Amino acid sequence: MFEDKAFKFCPRCGGGLVKQSRFFLSCSKCGFHLYINPHLCNGAIIENRQGEVLLVRRRIAPKKDYWDVVGGFVSPEETLEESMRREMEEELGAEPLSLTYFRSYNDIYLYRKVYYYTIGAIFVATVDTDSLTPQDDISEIRFFPPSEIPFHRIAFAGVKQALQEYLATRLDK
Repeated sequence: MFEDKAFKFCPRCGGGLVKQSRFFLSCSKCGFHLYINPHLCNGAIIENRQGEVLLVRRRIAPKKDYWDVVGGFVSPEETLEESMRREMEEELGAEPLSLTYFRSYNDIYLYRKVYYYTIGAIFVATVDTDSLTPQDDISEIRFFPPSEIPFHRIAFAGVKQALQEYLATRLDK
């Protein structure tokens, strides 16, 4: 079901890959080792002055038309913070005014019939909410009162869990 079943051939020589353990494949021809490691991604929970949470509607697959937080994959040579700032610029056209690490979550990302393990670093951010414009791979930006967040239409389990835990920490204060 996961990545190891999608990768059948060695990226170095084209030989067949053999499963050695749950997250480790090796090439039967050249001995190359392929480790199934999680892909690092990020997301930002953003609130407006009224305490509503910003969600974005995904314009593309996977999970097209589902709700998500602003975020994406971390590029090589980026820190988590640099990547989060880039994603906010790309998707909202806005720079964060503040950015604070919240928690990380394991998840699975299905892309072109391959399941990828991910670890999402979730931040709490503030932005100038008066100047947000949907860009890049989002079709809509909307603020939801916490009681109206469409949890049944959240794109990824890790994002859903992050939102639920974030809202629970707000209630504890």
